[in-house]
Amino acid sequence: MFNDRACALLRMTPEQMKGTAADSPVWHFVDARGERVQPWDYPVARVLRTRLPLSPQTFGIVGADAGAAHTWVLVTGYPQLDGAGRVLHAVVAFVDISAQHDAEQLRLAKESAEAASQAKSDFLARLSHELRTPLNAINGFTQLMLLDPQLQADRRAQLGHVLSAGEHLLSLIDQVLDISSIESGQQMVATQAVPLAPLLETCVAICLPLAQARAVELIVGGLVSGASELASVRVEADPTRLRQVLMNLLTNAVKYNRPNGSVRLTVRQDASGNDGPDVHVDITDSGIGLGPAQLERLFEPFNRVGAERTGVEGHGLGLAHSRALARSMGGEITVISQPGQGSCFTLHLRRAADFGHGPELLPPAGA
Repeated sequence: MFNDRACALLRMTPEQMKGTAADSPVWHFVDARGERVQPWDYPVARVLRTRLPLSPQTFGIVGADAGAAHTWVLVTGYPQLDGAGRVLHAVVAFVDISAQHDAEQLRLAKESAEAASQAKSDFLARLSHELRTPLNAINGFTQLMLLDPQLQADRRAQLGHVLSAGEHLLSLIDQVLDISSIESGQQMVATQAVPLAPLLETCVAICLPLAQARAVELIVGGLVSGASELASVRVEADPTRLRQVLMNLLTNAVKYNRPNGSVRLTVRQDASGNDGPDVHVDITDSGIGLGPAQLERLFEPFNRVGAERTGVEGHGLGLAHSRALARSMGGEITVISQPGQGSCFTLHLRRAADFGHGPELLPPAGA
C-alpha cells in the first residue's frame, strides 16, 4: 500500500509500484554518508525484523536511473501488532528533505573550503618567514661582498648571479603570498578614483628601455572609442596594484614578442549605464600567439604554457597574480590569441564616479 507521494519519491508510477517488494532491486537506499544500505537494513525490513519503532533517520533513495540525483528523505516507521504480538503491518513514512540536505552539504563544503584556505594561508605565512630569514642573510652578505673594491671581475659576476637569484626567489615568495591573501579575502585593496592617462604614461616610460633593447616598438594609441578624451578617464582602482598589473602585461608583451615586433596600447570605454567593468585597456602584441590548450591553462600559477622553452626568464606567477589583483579591484583580465598572430590582453576596469574635473586638493596651510 502506498500513496502518490511515495511514487514520486521512488520515481515510479502506481502501476510499477503495485506488487513490488520493499527490497526490490529497482531502487536502493544509501545512508547519510552516501554508502549503500543492504536490503535487510532497509527501513521496512528493519521494522519487520525488530518489531520496534524506527527513530527518525536520513536515507537517500536511488531509483532505477542511478545517474539522477538522490532523493533525501527523513524516515520514521513503526510496526502494527495483533493481540498475540504478531506483526500485521509495517507503516513507514518518508519526508522529502532534499532541499535541506543540499543546503547542509553546501554549508559543510563552504566551511571545509574556508578551513582549507585558512590552513594554506597560515602555512604559507610560516613558510615565508622561514625562507626569508636565510634569504635575507644570503642577499645581505652578497651585497657586502660586492662592495669590496678589490673583488675580481669574474667573482663579481658570480656574486651578481647569486644576488639576482636571491632577489628573484624573494619576489616569488611575495607573489605567492599575495595571490593566497587575495584569494582568501585577507588582503584589503583600497580603491579610489585613479586618472588612467598618467599611470599609463609612467608604465610605458618604464617599459621603454626593455622594448628598445629587444627591438620592439611601443605604440600608445590613446582612446579608440567613447566620447571622452583619455585624459579625463578615471577608474576605480588601487593605484599601486593597478601599476603592478599594467607593468606585468606590458613587460610580458615585450618579452614574448619577436624582434622588430610591436606592442600597441589602446583604451576603450563603454557607454554609461554598464553595470560591469566599462573601461578596457588593450595590450596587443605581435608575438608568437597562443593555442586553445595554452589559453585554457594560461592563468594557472607556475604554468608557463611552454614559455619555459623560449629562453625568456619567468616563474609562471605573473599572470595569475595580475588576474587576482584585477579581480580584487572589481575588474578582470581576458585574452584573445591565435598561434602566429600575436595576442591581445585586455584589462577591464570600472569607471570611477564623476567627482569633478580633477583630484580633490587640500586647502592651503592656514586656510
